Amino acid sequence: MRQTIEASWTDWDGKGLERLILREGDDSIVAEGEIKTSLEDSPFHARYRISCNKQWQTRTVEVTAGSRRLVLACDGAGTVRGSANLDCTGGLMRGPPCRKHWRLR
Repeated sequence: MRQTIEASWTDWDGKGLERLILREGDDSIVAEGEIKTSLEDSPFHARYRISCNKQWQTRTVEVTAGSRRLVLACDGAGTVRGSANLDCTGGLMRGPPCRKHWRLR
């Protein structure tokens, strides 16, 4: 069964907008969205894409905000691989992306 749902909403303050397109295909579900708001009085814009299998198990996550990008891939057995330009303090940095592998328990 193929189905597409489109939705958009604003935050409580009415300053931000998020748009989501959810597509169900024969063997996957994909959510693509865009966020436009302000953080600490500065404009913020991000895009995301989340791919799942038919059982809603996440397979990939991609988030882009300006030149910053996070990409994660899940193998379904608990291993998550990814790359990001995130520093260890939780902030975003402008340097080259680091590559990490995580094992979820």
